[in-house]
Amino acid sequence: MFGNQKGGVGKSLLTTMTATALGSDPLNLRVAVIDLDKQATIYNLRQIDKRAYPQDTPEPFTVFKFKVTDFQKSIGEIDQSFDIVLIDAAGKLDDDTDVMQQEISRALMFTDVLFIPFVAGFGNLTATYDYLNFVSQIKEIRQLQQRKLRVYGFINQYRNRSRANDFLIQDIEAIRQTEPFDVLNCKLHDFTTYKDADTITSLYNPLSNDSAKANFSEFINEIIKTIKG
Repeated sequence: MFGNQKGGVGKSLLTTMTATALGSDPLNLRVAVIDLDKQATIYNLRQIDKRAYPQDTPEPFTVFKFKVTDFQKSIGEIDQSFDIVLIDAAGKLDDDTDVMQQEISRALMFTDVLFIPFVAGFGNLTATYDYLNFVSQIKEIRQLQQRKLRVYGFINQYRNRSRANDFLIQDIEAIRQTEPFDVLNCKLHDFTTYKDADTITSLYNPLSNDSAKANFSEFINEIIKTIKG
């Protein structure tokens, strides 16, 4: 899962790009995306792509649109049928609701690896810190059940020679002192190509000279290595 309660940090887009890459040449894994977000961004995007592409175009991943209760009933069977399952869930936290009563908690209870995108900008860091604090509570519950949740942060929408990103890197290190988590080496840059990504065409090409594809391929390679543990 790509998770964060702050909107606009790229959760659904990253899920789509990653699923498309993993399910296409040369990786060709069996990939499922479970869309739990009420906005159904990925499910709706797939419907648009079906109309835009020829009918016989292969779909690199399967999309399931579920409510949380249906997700809990179906996740076991889906897990057995696919190599990789990505969950796209709303990140909003409800401060007035017990941790385990929140929808995001039920999704995180079935998540093996959580990737948290950090984006520079006013208000982004505070929201991400609150999310990390929430995730720490889930981790404690999971450890009691001997089901570890692995958490990794990474910088998304990175820009070179940006003071905001320099401050973000410093802030991440400060946060890790109180809310420990690992950080991916690869920073995903702010390329226009990423914003135009769809659910059919993969941007993964390790041999490409294109800066966006090279950056994304490095990111996916690290994602795969991380998932494998």
